[in-house]
Amino acid sequence: MSDAPLARSCFDPASGAPLGPVTVQGYSPASCWSRGQAWGIYGFTTTYRRTGHREFLTTARKLADFALDALTPDNVPVWDYLAPQAPNGVKDASAGAIMACGLLDLSEATGEPRYREAALRLLNALSQTCLTTKSTRAEAVVARCTRNRPSEDGVEISLPYADYYLLEGILRVLRPDDIDRAIDLSTV
Repeated sequence: MSDAPLARSCFDPASGAPLGPVTVQGYSPASCWSRGQAWGIYGFTTTYRRTGHREFLTTARKLADFALDALTPDNVPVWDYLAPQAPNGVKDASAGAIMACGLLDLSEATGEPRYREAALRLLNALSQTCLTTKSTRAEAVVARCTRNRPSEDGVEISLPYADYYLLEGILRVLRPDDIDRAIDLSTV
């Protein structure tokens, strides 16, 4: 058995013992990878909605507040909020699309319009500056996404999950009553 999988894991699979802080796609274990932060906002809000446990909502709000404070005026997240180049680093529009969905959900869960307003700013920014409307090289709709900056693997490219979350965000705005049915097509 190779040691390579353990280097990427936060826990020893055999004992469950922590292996220490690691990162694969962030600048460092102490930095803040924007797409991971966005998935945290989205995931903790979803978990709160499904369980009703307030600690998940509290965590989602803390994650959202940090990310919103770290956003640059163009409302397109940098790939890592705490990398040395931030706030002038490489962008990751996929983080913005995921974050917008999480913020829309968080606004519903908390009743706080500021999260919805921030989500609309993100969706607007992505639509105005990150779509591949004139690119012949595009493999997806949303550009300026960064898959793995530390490995220089996919820096400011198109990523299919950015398209998914952009469309989910638009659906959350335009057809909010249909969102649960659209995300879980098993009920259709």
